[in-house]
Amino acid sequence: MAKTDELAQTSMFHGIPLNGLERVALLAKEVSSPAEAHLFREGEKADRVYLIRDGHLDLTFSLTLAEAENELTIDHKGRGDAVGWSAVIAPHVYTLSAVCRNAVSLYAFEGSALIELCEEDPRFGSVFMRNVTGIVGARVTQLQQMFIKEVQRGMSSM
Repeated sequence: MAKTDELAQTSMFHGIPLNGLERVALLAKEVSSPAEAHLFREGEKADRVYLIRDGHLDLTFSLTLAEAENELTIDHKGRGDAVGWSAVIAPHVYTLSAVCRNAVSLYAFEGSALIELCEEDPRFGSVFMRNVTGIVGARVTQLQQMFIKEVQRGMSSM
């Protein structure tokens, strides 16, 4: 079971009232993944949200260029970061892959259980989904900045 003070310090559960944190702590399953393993893959059904307790992972997506498939790293995540938020947002398909850079320990939360908690406790749901949309918004901004940088690089070589 997760500790409420540990959960409260994360971006995904920041600002959640204590009774909500206590309910979330009961949902947490401690899991681990070895170095270089995929925690989940882009395109798979998203059923779990993960909170990194220890270790680091890379968020990647597949990119095929000239018939060669590569994994492009989008972001690096570590202690306290949440990954796999697609489990609580339709269509519930992972949009990136998570590759462990070293051995990683995490809390895993069933997406359906978190959604159910949001429906049962609207205050929890409001804060939780605001936090999740903040994480999503940061990712969109990051991808937008990467895209602009690549377009500028391409234009400067013309």
